[in-house]
Amino acid sequence: MKKGKRILQIIFILLTVIWAGFIFYNSYEDVTTTNEISESYTERVNETIESSGYEVTNMEVRKFAHFFEFSILAVLVLISTAVSVTKMGVGEIFAVLFIGLMAAASDETIQMFSGRDPRVQDIWIDFSGALVGMAAIFTVRYIIKKISKHI
Repeated sequence: MKKGKRILQIIFILLTVIWAGFIFYNSYEDVTTTNEISESYTERVNETIESSGYEVTNMEVRKFAHFFEFSILAVLVLISTAVSVTKMGVGEIFAVLFIGLMAAASDETIQMFSGRDPRVQDIWIDFSGALVGMAAIFTVRYIIKKISKHI
């Protein structure tokens, strides 16, 4: 394995572990703390979109945060996998999906120990975020390949 590729592999694996740690750390936060954080974001979003006439709720911000966290996690896991194998096959893609699903289930399980209510619905929101993150990477990859063929 080339030295540059090995460094990339280590960087993306570290970023993935750090991001997963961030997600699980947030899961350990109690409901009061997480509510305060999401309410401050809700206020900022509503100030920004005030002229639109729409107002987001704290729950929407919380669900979007989970969706976004898992989108980023899937992107990092996918890139970590891509720089670690010679070719991305169906098995690698399913492995990334499985990691996303297990991380989502683990996230909700951790919340049981912090006094928060774990929900199956949240696992699906998290996993949906992972799917969108993967789809975004594959879409960007497809576009880059199409553009590079014309250059």
